[in-house]
Parts: sequence; structure tokens; C-alpha cells
Amino acid sequence: MTNKPEKVLSSTDEALLHYLNTLTEVCRNGHDGYMEVANGINSAAYKTMFAEYALQRRRFASQLANLVTELGGDPDDDGVHDSWENIRAVIMGGDHGAIFDAVEHAEDAAINTYETVMEYEPMSAQVRSVIDDQYAHIVQAHDRIRSLRDAYHKQNQ
Repeated sequence: MTNKPEKVLSSTDEALLHYLNTLTEVCRNGHDGYMEVANGINSAAYKTMFAEYALQRRRFASQLANLVTELGGDPDDDGVHDSWENIRAVIMGGDHGAIFDAVEHAEDAAINTYETVMEYEPMSAQVRSVIDDQYAHIVQAHDRIRSLRDAYHKQNQ
């Protein structure tokens, strides 16, 4: 039985793996947060939308974790601050406007994290493509939530 030598990672590789693990955790938090909202909101249409975003974030987290593994790293929890941590209290209040506000705030944090990671160099074309694609989808979700929030607040003035 031969032992496969352990891959030695450069500090550049370690930094990229840290960033990818950070994004993985952001997506896991997004999945959990969106599921909380989907399970707690009383509108069937919104319930479906939030559940779809939760599944999207789970898929994103898996893609990122796979990249970490392919690059020789270990997908782990980087202890990223969970911008969704107060969502349960907001859901309990039942105010769709407050829920949209909280979700948009959490999406702002996700976008900011992605933008920070997108500045990192060097990054392979494969990694860049995955991050850019996920970022575009997160921005779309953010903009949709913001539009719903604005329409809700306008309707309820």
C-alpha cells in the first residue's frame, strides 16, 4: 500500500481556499436563512420563491466545497458571521415588509463578501467562472427582493 504524498499548499493557495470556504459558509447561511423564511412566511407564492433561493444557495455551497476539494483543501466552516441570524424574530412578526428588509440586508452582506473575493488574484478561469455566475444570481435575487420590498412599502404607505 502506497501512501499518497500530502499536497503542500502555497500561501496563495491557502488564501484562495480560505476565500472559497468563506463563500461556502455564506451560501450555507443563505440556504438556512431562506428555508427559515420559506417555512415561516404565510404567502404561498413567497414561500415557493424563498424555497427556490434556498435550494440555489445549497447548490452554490456544494459547487464551492467541490472546488475547495479539487484544489486540495478541506471544506470547512470558517465561522462567517451569519447575516441571517435575526430572521426568525422578523418572521414571527409576520410583516412582509420587515421580512423583505431583513432578506435584502442579508443579501447585501452576501454581495459584499462575493465582491471582496472577486478582487482576489490569482484565480483560475474555472474558479472565476463559478464565482462570477453565483454572484450574478445573488445580485438577481437581491434585486428581486428589493423590488418586492419597495412595492410592499409603496402599497402600504
